[in-house]
Amino acid sequence: MNTPIDPTFPEPLFDFAIKRSFSDLQVAIHKAINSSRISHTYKTEVDYCLGNYLCWMMAKLERLEEDKVSIDIDNLNYLRAFRYAFNELKHGSLLTRLSSQSGGFTFPLSFPKSIAPINYVWLPIAPSDTAFENQYKRYKKFLEAKTVLSTVQKATDILLEL
Repeated sequence: MNTPIDPTFPEPLFDFAIKRSFSDLQVAIHKAINSSRISHTYKTEVDYCLGNYLCWMMAKLERLEEDKVSIDIDNLNYLRAFRYAFNELKHGSLLTRLSSQSGGFTFPLSFPKSIAPINYVWLPIAPSDTAFENQYKRYKKFLEAKTVLSTVQKATDILLEL
């Protein structure tokens, strides 16, 4: 059963935590991208912030589903794509990274050269259990190879509207 929201608290904890963890993720990714070198510390910070965001996101989604809140089916399928990433984070190998830096340039250079912007993208994840096939399909469709910030921004917008 849900605990009533304290009217003196400025906003529900889930919404605050989702906003805060998204903001932390944005800062971590921008620090990593703008660093003069790729650092294990920055990658770890991005992974930590992404994991923290996923925890709060899944907590809110589970609460919405328990409370039988009506969610547009397209939005629900989109949000459920993150469940596979979250489950991989919880149950998969600790060495598995959910995101990776992409773009930039490599040596040796050849010309003409176009340099893709540096960004963090969702990595391909091998299916781990056939019981979660629908989650895996949603992950492949909505997240894999897409930028972390754009996908998380969309999820945040959906969640904060509910």
